[in-house]
Amino acid sequence: MIFLLAYIVNHCSGYEFSIAGEVTVKNYNRGQIISETNYAFTVDVNGDSSRIRTFGGMNSVAEFMEYGWDTTNSYLLIKFLTNRTSKVVNRLVGGKITTVTLDNPIKPQNHATITLFANDALPQHNFGFEPIWLAYASSSHFRVRESGKKTEPVWDMGDKVREAKIPFTSAWRLNVNAPHLLQNMTDFADGNRYETTGSKPVAVRMHKPFDTEFTNSFYEVLSWTNVAGMALPQRFRVTRYLADYDPASLPSLFVWKVYEGAANQISPKSTSTSFEPRIPDESPTQVLDKRFSDAVDPVETISYFSPTGKIMKVEEVKTNEAYKQALGGREPNFKPQKSRSVLIWIFMLSLIFPIWLLAKRKPNRM
Repeated sequence: MIFLLAYIVNHCSGYEFSIAGEVTVKNYNRGQIISETNYAFTVDVNGDSSRIRTFGGMNSVAEFMEYGWDTTNSYLLIKFLTNRTSKVVNRLVGGKITTVTLDNPIKPQNHATITLFANDALPQHNFGFEPIWLAYASSSHFRVRESGKKTEPVWDMGDKVREAKIPFTSAWRLNVNAPHLLQNMTDFADGNRYETTGSKPVAVRMHKPFDTEFTNSFYEVLSWTNVAGMALPQRFRVTRYLADYDPASLPSLFVWKVYEGAANQISPKSTSTSFEPRIPDESPTQVLDKRFSDAVDPVETISYFSPTGKIMKVEEVKTNEAYKQALGGREPNFKPQKSRSVLIWIFMLSLIFPIWLLAKRKPNRM
């Protein structure tokens, strides 16, 4: 098993392909289907980098939505329809975004919004990316983790749960054929309902029998196709479940959503030369940069307007006025502070050499 994992890690990062397809979503209420919608997608993969774009069905004001991962940064891009108007607008005041409702609708200045994340390969929740990511872009994530252990959740498990980095149990299997994409995956809820108190989620234990782990979703490939020696999903499905506790009846685990995807066009070549965060067509864009949440001087979001669609590099943001505004007007600090534990270790190491020297000089008594 260890040899097989090592083989997969060393032999799956050199493949590339692009796919166009469609996903059908069925919504259920207590086991009964209540609605059905569909949306188109494209996905582009080159090694461990990927880009997914979805069209229609998910948001009536968006021309398309896009997720990308370049092995360092990920992003969420929402490209709006050019003829949209709105009474609700966001304004940047003192480095913070505030929502304002106007008397009359206006045409927003920005044609798109992009949010940037550092070291977070999973797509953002509730934009329709998850089933496509599981099918075509998730293997680089799962192959360096251990099946059956707790890991980052693919799905939305509650408000601010992702930000709090709460892990959930997940079990999966990769296809033995190159490029070793995900064959199936089951993840589990942890028996808690998460409520938000302030900025952190609070776990509230669910009623029995849902006070322990239970199935949250099941992903499976329904059929495979071979393109240029690559085994790629032709059809795939995700079933999500919802725990229903009704004191008047037996507790049940109902089907909540079913995603069924199909690849209509497949090419053994990637269409992208770069997977870095991008804004197509130089559209005027509101940029929300969350790559500094773990910095020495952490900031949850740095927001700025880009009239030409240009995204600032990390080093450019550090010297930009937007960072200073997000800190309430003060200059950011980028010098790492030595922690107390590091200083203690340095002190302990400084004692080792004199003690060893004294021990060496101690006369040998026979």
